[in-house]
Amino acid sequence: MKTPQPDSPFLRAQLARIWGGTVGLMVALAVLFAAYGVLDYRAQFALAESEAQEIADMAALNAEATLQAANQLLTGMGAILQHAPEAATPQAPQIRNTLLSWQAGTPYLMDLLVVEPPGRILHWTGPGTPPDVSDRQYVRHHLEAPDSRLYVGEPQMSKVHPDKWFFGVSKPLRDKAGKVDRVVVAAIDLSVFGDSLGVRFSIPGSTLVIASGDGKIYARIPDNEKYVGKHPGIPPEAAQYPAGTPAGLFVTRSPLDDRQRVVAFRLLRGTSLYAVGSVDIGTIMAPWYERLVLVVGMWLVLGTAALWFAYRLAVSAREHETLAAIDSLTGVLNRRSLLGLADSPERRRERGDRLVVMMVDVDHFKVINDTYGHAVGDEILCRIAAALHSCCRQSDLVGRYGGEEFLVVLDHASVDDSLLLAENMRQAVTAVSTPRGPVSVSIGIAAIDTVDGTLDDAIRRADTAMYAAKAAGRNCVMVADAAAPAVPAA
Repeated sequence: MKTPQPDSPFLRAQLARIWGGTVGLMVALAVLFAAYGVLDYRAQFALAESEAQEIADMAALNAEATLQAANQLLTGMGAILQHAPEAATPQAPQIRNTLLSWQAGTPYLMDLLVVEPPGRILHWTGPGTPPDVSDRQYVRHHLEAPDSRLYVGEPQMSKVHPDKWFFGVSKPLRDKAGKVDRVVVAAIDLSVFGDSLGVRFSIPGSTLVIASGDGKIYARIPDNEKYVGKHPGIPPEAAQYPAGTPAGLFVTRSPLDDRQRVVAFRLLRGTSLYAVGSVDIGTIMAPWYERLVLVVGMWLVLGTAALWFAYRLAVSAREHETLAAIDSLTGVLNRRSLLGLADSPERRRERGDRLVVMMVDVDHFKVINDTYGHAVGDEILCRIAAALHSCCRQSDLVGRYGGEEFLVVLDHASVDDSLLLAENMRQAVTAVSTPRGPVSVSIGIAAIDTVDGTLDDAIRRADTAMYAAKAAGRNCVMVADAAAPAVPAA
């Protein structure tokens, strides 16, 4: 089969169009690049703002849920102390066991405490002898503020858990006169609290902080242990917002890691604490810089791309030439290309003086088409073509001769060889399943001496033998000029 040369006029015209399109693309990119860069930068920066706000919102919801759960625990402690007879007995086992069970079910709880003014622990979950906590703000606040309710204390080091940071969430219990009778306290372990915030935190180059309004850090993800309890203050850009502002957004250089960041904050409901999310501008803008380098790099590779397009065009031209020789339904050779190849000078020289052809016809194919439709018939033809092709040698030619007929051309093959091949084909076809059951073919074989005979002679004789196979009952192989089927009908 001959293929177009790479320097054919058609190919050169296509290459010219490719080069022209490539140059046009480069000019268009030069015009649009600046606009693209600005718009892409703005979009990426807006993404940074959005991610910072999402981090702040997520942290706020998590922290608010923790404080709400602590508030519910404190309410439950108050109910127990109000109704339990042993409430006034220090370290009563029944009350301690209840508090311990609540602590076990709440991972971030360091301890639960019941404190009598001015600072004696009446009940608690901690080990050993309870310390005096009269100096703790989570107790003093309620003694100094008669109308106090829920209080969230600042981060501090535990007196009984070495190297452990916590903050106290406390509520007062008052007698009938309104005087503070006891203070119930939930000590929140800041390391576990920070870990719980970090479970859903996975944005590279970003931080999540829970801090007071003056900048004292309760938790910071990542590196929580490094920053908990620190008081770096607030950046000057945050000072533009009045105290108690529910939410805000600004750009600043972080005092913790000295990185330029987009910062979003949100006030936690019912507290003076803030959830703060930040995104490192360098990290978030890295994809924009990568895209910038990529676009600029395209200028360097466009020349290579043009050559690649030209190569692909040559391949495409060859593919079109090949497709012109292939039956579009079955994928084997079509009639024109099959006969051309079989009778080509090159093949005549190589085959010698012996030529064998097979005419293969699908039995009852009209019934299949009429019963199940042409779509099913087409599918069966495709599968039969594949079965025939799978039985042949690489040098054999298989093609669709017309309708449901296939032609096989064999070089350097004897009649015995062709009979064996035909039987393999017949059996391979019977393995093709159809809605009406197995399908079969009738095969006619003709061999000629190429000195005296022609390909047309062989096809004519093979066609006659195929009709003889039909007459003999179908699903069999018949050799031209033979008196009986070479393979009995099934």
